Amino acid sequence: MEQDRDLLRSRQRLMHQREQVRRHLQAILRRNGLHYKAETQHTSHWAKVHNSWLERTIAAQPGSLKANLELQYRRLQDINRSLAEYNQQIEALAQTERYQKPVQALTCYKGIKTIFALTMITEIGDIQRFLHPRQLVSWIGMDIREYSSRGKHNRFGITKHGN
Repeated sequence: MEQDRDLLRSRQRLMHQREQVRRHLQAILRRNGLHYKAETQHTSHWAKVHNSWLERTIAAQPGSLKANLELQYRRLQDINRSLAEYNQQIEALAQTERYQKPVQALTCYKGIKTIFALTMITEIGDIQRFLHPRQLVSWIGMDIREYSSRGKHNRFGITKHGN
């Protein structure tokens, strides 16, 4: 189980690295007066349209700016390929005998996909260490805030205050 947890944590680390590279690439572009939204009127970054604009923009740049942008964009593409491989490995892991039933049980809930379900299962470890389901839900950070008094019920969203 520890190796499985390491696989999921490595993927999470890679996701963090991708965000850092994306922010850095955007910062370089902005510092050099290259603004995707202003030039194209499109609003979403990192979609196909944005990537093709990025490739055209990088190709049109001179000297060291072009070299830096190319290296950062290549690094981003490498990370995306690695993430795709991690996702395949995690999907395969979720189909193993050990995890198949628990993952299916969790993914039946709205908003819980395979990766999150498998992360919960591997991070929790032995579920018997929680004396009550409320402790487990609180540890995960999915307990719902509710203030009730005299027949009035104020329900709020998930707190997300767990580990």
